[in-house]
Amino acid sequence: MEKDRENRIGYFSRIRGISCIAIIILHSFYIPLRLFAPGGSAEVLPMVIRNLMLWAVPLFVMVSGALLLDPKKEMPVSYIFRKYIKRAVTALLIFTFLFALFDLLVDGNITFAELVPEWLKKVFTGRSWLHMWYLYMLIGLYLMLPVYRAVIKGGSRDLLRYIFVLYLIFLSVLPTITYITGETAGFYILVSTVYPFYFFAGYTIHNDIIVLKRSVSLLLFIISTAAIVIITYLGYTNGTEQLISMVNSYNSAAVAIQSVSLFSIFKSFDNGDKECSKVMDQLDKCSFGIYLLHVMVLYVIFRIIKIDPFTYGAAAPLIMAAAALITAAASFLVTFLLRKIRIRL
Repeated sequence: MEKDRENRIGYFSRIRGISCIAIIILHSFYIPLRLFAPGGSAEVLPMVIRNLMLWAVPLFVMVSGALLLDPKKEMPVSYIFRKYIKRAVTALLIFTFLFALFDLLVDGNITFAELVPEWLKKVFTGRSWLHMWYLYMLIGLYLMLPVYRAVIKGGSRDLLRYIFVLYLIFLSVLPTITYITGETAGFYILVSTVYPFYFFAGYTIHNDIIVLKRSVSLLLFIISTAAIVIITYLGYTNGTEQLISMVNSYNSAAVAIQSVSLFSIFKSFDNGDKECSKVMDQLDKCSFGIYLLHVMVLYVIFRIIKIDPFTYGAAAPLIMAAAALITAAASFLVTFLLRKIRIRL
């Protein structure tokens, strides 16, 4: 969700604003399932809605790829560490600590004396709240960014040294620490995951290296969306794990096609504008903060107030939708106010 405003592009802001809302909807329907585990048919509709929103994160990554892989922009390794990695690591440290403190106050499973060790353990293992995986993924992308840019721009001796040090740390040092401590690191580099695909897809589509006609994009989006709905429904009604795993992750072919086609649809409406509506503009500016804060609002609703949507029977989806609306408003307001006092999330 990192934003680069030096070369503002209107459809990127629209993508980030809409994706921000989609992520809130995704978690508003998914978190109650994790907390209350209703089982049976009650899980079907929330999981269908959750899976239909999975395009949100890929679109954020695609926008980042379109911006950060631009070979015309000078981006030395020191700049990447100073601007992008520093921000992601700072957010990771601060918010994992706040979330660990939240868990302590709400659940009381640990004492205050255990707070810092528990926090550091969660930072290292990546076992903080469910949405914090995104920051580890961002850090991995940023660490590999010089390599990805080299694919487009060309290599150098310093780049080879960088790859050597990077692989040494992540393929040797961290595994060694794991052997010693018995704890697996939450940090990783993106060598065999799907996110570099989205990163490069954003760049290639934005720069018309890959061109999909709007009609083709719409058809692909409709087909992939229908496939997600049907496969999710059949998977959860029949309890078929193979079907469920086909569409419930970002490396799903259906999710990838849906994400790429949707990005292409947004691109097809691009007219070179630098601005978008005030609502989308503000959502875009606040999107990173909203992402960090929105799960805390949902946990207040579902863990502290203990609203169980599934006790309301058929009205459960309406309760979760209301929670999404409240969460969007509250997390946006907090982020907006923090930005006003110069705290940029």
